[in-house]
Amino acid sequence: MDGTPAWRNVLSILVTCFLVIRLLYTCSNMSNRNSSGINPEIVNFQDTQKIMQESIERNEKRRQIISNNIMYHTYQGLDSLNSIQKEEFGILKLERDTLIYVDLSTKIRIPKDYYLQNNHDDTLRMAFKSPQNLNIFTHDFDSKETLATNLKSIKHDKELQKLKESKLSIFNLMTYKITDHNKKYNGYAFCFKVEGSQTFFEFESAALSSDQLREKAHDYLFKNLKDVKKK
Repeated sequence: MDGTPAWRNVLSILVTCFLVIRLLYTCSNMSNRNSSGINPEIVNFQDTQKIMQESIERNEKRRQIISNNIMYHTYQGLDSLNSIQKEEFGILKLERDTLIYVDLSTKIRIPKDYYLQNNHDDTLRMAFKSPQNLNIFTHDFDSKETLATNLKSIKHDKELQKLKESKLSIFNLMTYKITDHNKKYNGYAFCFKVEGSQTFFEFESAALSSDQLREKAHDYLFKNLKDVKKK
């Protein structure tokens, strides 16, 4: 007959059960942490990646805004940019007169020493600036909206005022005023509408009067818009 006291056998069984239960509880907690969780280092890395991506997107948005408004800098201001900045904003000072396609049948001549920009948004075909600080923008897009509505959309980030429409032969004309960074510009636009396609040539100057700008715009297009079919 076993001489071990009964209470010792009971205590042994209780201790064993306690240890087994504790082991199971510990394993369960570890399993839950592994399934739900997540290594703090991984979480921190993912958060860092997200912050970096958001920062990149913000910087790219700022760069696009600056790029799309770069021609509102003075000619001398563009001259002061270094080659890396000019490349980033897609601007180039032309070394000779240059013909550029407006559409399949039309080219426009941009004179020597003008700044040309080809880093543009979705609707801006090109932009150029004269040494006398005359800005010229060409926008084109498909739209069923009115010409006035689309010009307002093009200038959505400017204080567009005194928009007036008129017509001359096949041309729809618009005069307007804008303000960019507290600087006021007179604007004059030639607008073409063929079915659902619209094209705008916008001339803007902070120095020329409305009448002077109109004369300059007509003279420029008359001299520099070329039909490529003609020899």
